[in-house]
Amino acid sequence: MTLVFGLVAKGVIQTEDDSFLFLITLVLMVGSSLAAALLARRAPAVSFALIGAVVVGLCGFVIGGADGPHWLPSEVSVWASLGVAAGGLVGVMLTDGKPTDRRFLTRGGVIVLFLAPGAAIALGLALAEACPLYSRFLKGYCYYGDEDLLGGWATGVAMLFFLDLVTLGALFLISAHRARVQSGERPGS
Repeated sequence: MTLVFGLVAKGVIQTEDDSFLFLITLVLMVGSSLAAALLARRAPAVSFALIGAVVVGLCGFVIGGADGPHWLPSEVSVWASLGVAAGGLVGVMLTDGKPTDRRFLTRGGVIVLFLAPGAAIALGLALAEACPLYSRFLKGYCYYGDEDLLGGWATGVAMLFFLDLVTLGALFLISAHRARVQSGERPGS
């Protein structure tokens, strides 16, 4: 709680309404950074994508925040998704899956793809809790004016998160395929 009050004083959190939104953001950033560190040796393309999401998302926050806090969560999610795509592309071009990690990569891809819908729904529900729908009294990052009282921005953020997870799952599977080809094993055997 002291962290939240300190961030309110520094202007990172605009209002009390933003504290849960900040917590969601913190969990996503720390989780992505930890996952990138843990996967760096076995799934480097996925690590590149996760680091891309964090770095480009932070850049989007700084650039989008220059205009004020309104619409910032949806803008940052677009930036982070661009980071996932760009980081994943760089990771696929610069790294190869190791043949010994083929099973790990395949299982990782399947697990991420299997969990993606539930994770996106959970994020959407958390965003709806952080920024209640139908409210004209919200301020700070949750304020979307009279334009979006139904929370369409939260749905968009959750959908982009789902697509990011699908991208990460695909990166796992691409790395597994490349490891299979590198080992000389034929697909399907």
